[in-house]
Amino acid sequence: MQFFSTRNAGSRVSAAQAIVQGLSSEGGLFVPESFPQADLKTACEKGSYAELAAYVLGLVLPGLCLRLPKRPMARRFRAKQDICMR
Repeated sequence: MQFFSTRNAGSRVSAAQAIVQGLSSEGGLFVPESFPQADLKTACEKGSYAELAAYVLGLVLPGLCLRLPKRPMARRFRAKQDICMR
């Protein structure tokens, strides 16, 4: 997925480059070229908030969540809550 600058739509970079760079050279924010659609059924099947967060991040930043260690993420999201309306 490519990201473009809010100040120059012609300036496109990868997700990794947008994260490393922070702001575009024109001072604009990087925005994804499209917003992926999350599947509600798949989202509701996630067993924890950390798994749901990894799923959503994986849609916007493909491959990133696959490389994140599970233990550090689990420590950040200890609260157990029902996140899907049934």
